[in-house]
Amino acid sequence: MKAAVFDIYGDYGHFGKQYTTSSPLTFSFPPPPTVKGIIGAILGFDKNSYHTKLDQAGLKLGVSILSPIRHSRITINHINTKGGHWTIEHGRIQIRTEFLCFPRYRLYISLSDGDVYESLKKMLISHQTVFTLSLGLSELLANFNWVKEDNLTPVENCKGEIETVFPVDTIEKKTLHLTPGNRYQSEHVPVFMSNERIVSLYQDVIMETNGKLFQAVVKKGYQVDNGNLIYLF
Repeated sequence: MKAAVFDIYGDYGHFGKQYTTSSPLTFSFPPPPTVKGIIGAILGFDKNSYHTKLDQAGLKLGVSILSPIRHSRITINHINTKGGHWTIEHGRIQIRTEFLCFPRYRLYISLSDGDVYESLKKMLISHQTVFTLSLGLSELLANFNWVKEDNLTPVENCKGEIETVFPVDTIEKKTLHLTPGNRYQSEHVPVFMSNERIVSLYQDVIMETNGKLFQAVVKKGYQVDNGNLIYLF
């Protein structure tokens, strides 16, 4: 089993938590549905069908945090454009929004459909996309670069250095090695979303927010070429 590995990064990111509207907050990393949108944009899949197309292609994905998670709250203007016009004096509301500063992530992408996988790999290596990439919001443009192709070996009850975000229930909690200077955090994130933007599955995940590796025994996951462990949603 192979995975295309590439980094994606930008000046700012915002991956909105659905349950915060009046003061929008962000997840620390792009959840699986957001990563699907990134892959769909690279391949040129329509926004109303990329979930289905990528599920049919057997997409599995992992996310690694490469730079420390830093937040900033910025007040942005929302303008009412209903009716086809607007004026600056009317219909404006200011909302304080939480952003990620200089986020950088490594994505591991595996596809059982060989044709789709090779198309994605070709686009990544040639630094091409069909649609423009962003980190959550369309205004937050993203750049990316190809890293490598990794061979993945399924493992169970394996101890090692963990590179990616991992579901809490796949880690033997008593084996988690808390390294001084590391920052550990858990989040409740969406994992599966339909084309109608309805989330049907959430999971609690654990991560190291300084972009460092951490060590534990995992109940299941994948071992990459360098011997480290990753998880694919």
